[in-house]
Amino acid sequence: MTLIESFDRSPLQNIAGCLAIRPDTLILVGKKAELDKSAAHYRALLEKKGLKTALLTAPTEAENVEQVAQLLEQLVKKHSPCIFDIFGGNEVVLTAAGVVYQKMKGDYPISLQQMDLQRGLPLDADGDGMVRQGAAPQLTVKETIELNGGAIISEKSDAAEGFAAAELNPLWSMMKKDPNRWNKAVGILNEFEKRAGRDRSTEEFKLELGAAAAGMSNAEEKRKTYLGLLEKLYLRGALSMLQMDGNRVRYRYKNKLLRRCTKTAGNLLEYKTLLEAREYAPQGEPFFNDSLLGVMMDWDGVVHWERSKFDTKNEIDVIAMHGVVPLFISCKNGAVDEEELYKLHTVAATLGGEFAKKLLITTDFDGDHTASGRAFLRRAEDMGIYLEPHAAQLDQAGWAQLFERIFS
Repeated sequence: MTLIESFDRSPLQNIAGCLAIRPDTLILVGKKAELDKSAAHYRALLEKKGLKTALLTAPTEAENVEQVAQLLEQLVKKHSPCIFDIFGGNEVVLTAAGVVYQKMKGDYPISLQQMDLQRGLPLDADGDGMVRQGAAPQLTVKETIELNGGAIISEKSDAAEGFAAAELNPLWSMMKKDPNRWNKAVGILNEFEKRAGRDRSTEEFKLELGAAAAGMSNAEEKRKTYLGLLEKLYLRGALSMLQMDGNRVRYRYKNKLLRRCTKTAGNLLEYKTLLEAREYAPQGEPFFNDSLLGVMMDWDGVVHWERSKFDTKNEIDVIAMHGVVPLFISCKNGAVDEEELYKLHTVAATLGGEFAKKLLITTDFDGDHTASGRAFLRRAEDMGIYLEPHAAQLDQAGWAQLFERIFS
């Protein structure tokens, strides 16, 4: 069976039907320059997915329905049975596909279908009651970025492997009471830990307070905050060991995830978001088939490690895949400005594609009470960015409702 696609600037519209139907042959119809530029990306993806589909191109510079219809007739005669996927593409080609279908359906096995990206399944577009179906297609975060011409340079999901969101409760219960106070305390914690001895294999820290505080501004105040935070971390189970003997301090984190979540003030919200997304399973099956944290991406897919070379790079806090649709998430446990909206919108559109969804998560955004805050909310809505203003107050059901709202 052959699937015929009208080339579209959105890579997902060109390849989603093929991933779902898994035809013997995929034929892309469009302008030669566009086909030559993109076909290699699609062939590489099909090979990585283990599909035996042969990808052919049918270049045409024609801009009238009659000429394009002649090309499509030739393709049907040579490659039938055929399915025209009318999900996106050039309007002239799509119109020609309808003309050819009406003309040839009595003599050749030919049909019209259209992809439903939300469900990941093709729809019956010609009303004949016949739909060629397969498994709902899935893409990884890496495949999505590469499909849109970019490349992943690095990501930071390793510390979360094997952990559940509940593991973060000792820290989350502290942060949600006062996000701003948490941010300040974690900053001071790291100021001391940078001056401490550390055993990376056990996440154990040792320091002498007098020496560590030497040269610090407001050293006595910071010392009290530091010791108070350590006691709270120990009482809540985030530290497996705490010893304070005079001027000496020694402590050990329960695990690498909790240590990573105190390394910077924003890490806790990012890991919480990642793990809640991984655990979201409304039908008993994971909703997101892939998710990564701290994804650093190169825009053109060519990574230059030499300092003299210039690359356009951006980092997104969390990217999660639902089938073939990516969700780009920015997490802010503190102040946020309009620049973050533009960054999220631009990166998602460029490296996630036309159908990428965008979410900005903040712990305590009080935008409804100021003119600038209301303007920020309108701007987010105009850019198609979902906003969760009070993530610190979300329980597991609240996180589930958030993801459901985005994909409903």
